Amino acid sequence: MKTKVFISRNLTPDSVLHQLLGVQFVDRYLIEYKSIPFDFNKIKECLWLFFYSKKSIDFFVTQLNDDLEIRSFNVICIGKKTAEHFEIKTGLTVQFIVKDFHDDDVITKLIGQDKICFIQGKFSFERFQSSLPERQIEQCIVYDNTRFLDSIIPACDYYIFTSPRNTLSFFTHQILPPHAIILSIGSSTTNELQKHYKGKIHQSQSASEESLKQLLDSFIL
Repeated sequence: MKTKVFISRNLTPDSVLHQLLGVQFVDRYLIEYKSIPFDFNKIKECLWLFFYSKKSIDFFVTQLNDDLEIRSFNVICIGKKTAEHFEIKTGLTVQFIVKDFHDDDVITKLIGQDKICFIQGKFSFERFQSSLPERQIEQCIVYDNTRFLDSIIPACDYYIFTSPRNTLSFFTHQILPPHAIILSIGSSTTNELQKHYKGKIHQSQSASEESLKQLLDSFIL
């Protein structure tokens, strides 16, 4: 019998997690995502663009037109995979990659007095905005991620949570089996999990599917 693993995202066919043998994934987002038109003029005033996730890149890029020349901006992304996704989608180079959410001082030093636009969803923890004065910040909301989906999820052996918002959605509608093993992709997701679950939470070393694979592999082997 295969080990059944839930993960709160839709896995792509080439995901490294599919390399795990004897695993059946129940993969699905627990949030509905919808595009929101944004104001190009706000972005034109900035020298830097900041992308929190692949989702923010996708919803941003699909709305681009000839009125906005993104080659003129410096780009910051959270995580190597987000940066790679931006470069694949646009053919442009990312100037700086933020390793985690504790790099707010690095961002402050990097942009100096320049203005920066944060490309994000309607619901966001806005972790980096708090370290900057308001005069330097623009926010570009490119998608709505506020509606929870009431999905039917079969009982699994392992549950992998990939964001705080998906975690909150899960516990709004679902109950964990008593012997389930819980995995988290990062500290912010772990913090949200701890509000709903008092057992052991296993956190991956980095916010990547490669790191999740290594963590899950350590249990299954």
